[in-house]
Amino acid sequence: MGGSRADAISGRSSRKRGYLSLFVFVVSVCLSLGVYSLLVNATARDDAGEAHTPIHPLAAPVQPAVVKIDPDFQRVNPGDIFSVTVEIQDVVGVGVGAFEFALTYDPTYVQETDVTLGPFLGSTGCDTMEAETHVPGRLTYGGHIVGTCFGPNGGGAVATVTFHPIAEGESALILENEQLLTSDDPPGLITPVDLYHGHVTVSPCFFADVDPYPPDCDNDVDIADIYAIAYRFGCVCGDPCYDPIYDLNSNCYISSIDIQIAACYFGYPTGDFTSCYTPTGLGKEAAEDEGARQDLTVWIEPPVTTLAGAGEVFTITVDVANANDLGAFNFELGYDSTIVQVDGVSLGDTLESMGFTPDGPIYDTGKVTYGAHLLHGSGFDGAGTLAAIRLETLRVGSSVLDLENVEVANTGGITQTLTVQDGNVDVVEPGISIYLPIIQKKYP
Repeated sequence: MGGSRADAISGRSSRKRGYLSLFVFVVSVCLSLGVYSLLVNATARDDAGEAHTPIHPLAAPVQPAVVKIDPDFQRVNPGDIFSVTVEIQDVVGVGVGAFEFALTYDPTYVQETDVTLGPFLGSTGCDTMEAETHVPGRLTYGGHIVGTCFGPNGGGAVATVTFHPIAEGESALILENEQLLTSDDPPGLITPVDLYHGHVTVSPCFFADVDPYPPDCDNDVDIADIYAIAYRFGCVCGDPCYDPIYDLNSNCYISSIDIQIAACYFGYPTGDFTSCYTPTGLGKEAAEDEGARQDLTVWIEPPVTTLAGAGEVFTITVDVANANDLGAFNFELGYDSTIVQVDGVSLGDTLESMGFTPDGPIYDTGKVTYGAHLLHGSGFDGAGTLAAIRLETLRVGSSVLDLENVEVANTGGITQTLTVQDGNVDVVEPGISIYLPIIQKKYP
């Protein structure tokens, strides 16, 4: 009899363990399907069958939603307007029907000027409304869906906040009092939520740190900065593509010299940049004095080309003499487009072998723009060819080959004084061919 009772107790214990294993499996499945929390009614019975019904909440570990400021860090110039977005991420299994947050900042350095609703809340096609309050140092903003409509999940931008820097310094951008509500009826509170704040520093950018625009102001110079200038090669004041931020030597012309200046500062702030062009102060004056000591000559070779009739293809070169550590050059070649046309431009063989990178050519009616820069290494010394230009005659006439906006700089981007000599091409009437009769001599 005692053995039977023991066996029965053992059997009930085994069944309890089995039920518990099944319960754990069900809970695991529910959690994997995105259930946020479970309330478990744990009813226990003693051996006599009496029920005990304590209720225990089981907190399920869930992935929190995220509210964040993007970008989380910016460095901006004094006076340059900038914006941040407030984003929601990782909302799973429910639709967002409303949100609210407060954004605090230091009004000593920045001032919030505008806030607009982002695309996320209305991304499922729902109508939306928004509300805002502004006091110095604090913005409170929120939005909600109008009517019965299932809101979005996942993530996206809920607001864009615009600031105006007013003084050099630093300000945290702190998110507070956030609320996310579901689009259910009645709405429920979405929890938990993790907050990620932002930070802005107001200070002048390093002049060669130009990418992206507005400048990221991380005060380093890398290949992205060099590319951003090279992309605007040939742009001058008044052109839609011209922006003074890329005109590092401020001469109203974005050229290979500007690219070379950025190349000299490549890797900044780590390195020795004493030989590089500087935009202000004694450094610039010393650089210009050094450039003035050079006595360079740039000319067209041959100075005069004479050809007969249309359709003649010929090549001229743009040469340099007395170069000293030449790191960059650019020029424009003007010509009469009714007399000749340019078919191509190529880098001089020596410069190509040294690793110079060509900029251009850019073809316009009656003009071609071309240049090159050296990303690293020692510059070119002595005399040689900067570029070879292939042309074709179109009709009889004469055209000046006019070198304009010629600049030559050393590897520091410091321009050098030079003498420029133009060329000329004369296309003349083809000569009259005279065909003599063939005299045959008869031999006996």
